[in-house]
Amino acid sequence: MKRTALVLLAVLACSRSQPRPPPTAEVVLTVEGRLRGSPVQLDLAGLHGFEQRTLRGHDPRAPSELSYEGTSLAALVRELDPKREVDLAVVHGASGYAVAVPLPAIRQYRPVLAEKASGRPVAEAIGADAGRLVLAWPNSDAPGFDVDPRTRWWWARDVKRIELVPWYRTYGRALRVPAGAGDDARRGADAFANSCIHCHRLRGVGGERGPDLSAWTPSGGPAQLLETVRAHASRFPELKGVDLTRGVPEIAAFLEAVRSAGSPLPGDEPPEEKQEEPKEEMPPPTMPPMGPYGVR
Repeated sequence: MKRTALVLLAVLACSRSQPRPPPTAEVVLTVEGRLRGSPVQLDLAGLHGFEQRTLRGHDPRAPSELSYEGTSLAALVRELDPKREVDLAVVHGASGYAVAVPLPAIRQYRPVLAEKASGRPVAEAIGADAGRLVLAWPNSDAPGFDVDPRTRWWWARDVKRIELVPWYRTYGRALRVPAGAGDDARRGADAFANSCIHCHRLRGVGGERGPDLSAWTPSGGPAQLLETVRAHASRFPELKGVDLTRGVPEIAAFLEAVRSAGSPLPGDEPPEEKQEEPKEEMPPPTMPPMGPYGVR
């Protein structure tokens, strides 16, 4: 009996690290990137196999806070066993929206991939564009959550794909300020990261909701960019009440520096991965036989 129990535990331990088999029903979420068995496709049953939890939050596009129920994103990431250098989850939502969230923030705040909001499917509770899954955050339960200016953009609707990647190979390279650029361009890179890259691609990274800004031509300079940004608020409900005009001159300076430098920049290629050399197994040392009293 004891031997059977030990064998069963060993089988369970081994199966935990094996890639999950493809789902037999409709795929609701694909997780890819630098993790074991990538890509991992999950149907509802597979998604429900991870920790489920409930939180209270207020989607910036919803009229009030609701109770969101779904799969813990922190548990999902942990169980899928990402490689050591992974520190960023890029969550792809509706209409090309892509939000990059640091893994420490996911572990700290434990958001959910919500299927229900206050007992109803999210599409019924907050809008048809919510799709099957919404990335929901406990901004009503976690005091101080909204102090971070990035958190407003971390909500994502109609989530179907998540990438687990290293920051320095993806967003770090895209937001790198070209050599020789001024301090205004450096401040613009930060502002672009906080407010723009979720909807706009830059150097192959970011959202696809808006146009690619890698080769933005400042024909009208910062003034033209300012008018474009102001028009955003009337087109996108989630931008209501958000002052997007702050940092526009700096963003323009950053985009101009990126355009002038061209792509790829010198050193823009990701560093080559170091392959770990297999450790050579050493034979056990030979020892002389023991004497009758433990003396060799």
